[in-house]
Amino acid sequence: VVLGDRPIEVTLRRCWASMSATERLKIVLAAITTAVRKDKVYAAALDTMETQSLDSILTQVTRLLPGLITPLFAERDRYMAWTLKRSKAVSNTERVVGVVGEAHLSAVVREIERDYLDKHLSFKSVARLDD
Repeated sequence: VVLGDRPIEVTLRRCWASMSATERLKIVLAAITTAVRKDKVYAAALDTMETQSLDSILTQVTRLLPGLITPLFAERDRYMAWTLKRSKAVSNTERVVGVVGEAHLSAVVREIERDYLDKHLSFKSVARLDD
């Protein structure tokens, strides 16, 4: 069993660094609102999850907090694809089974398929050492 997602501390640090001052303010205000009115916020979140598709929710997040898209989705998709690829190489097996959340599945598959030259999903590119 391999836990294939990037460490949460890295993701949170990269998210914070990529957000604008306005986006950071939105996050802080949302956290305060949630702390003060958690019952109402929780109920609203459940209603949203029940009535809206995942794509619709992701579109809203993209619109409100565009700075989160790269570190929260694109970078993690590439990291998870690299982890699956590495797991296959390390274990020298024909197949590796990965459990990936619905929001990441198509992108992780696309990242693996895109890696036709064995360069795209190298450790250097995933760790952003090529920059």
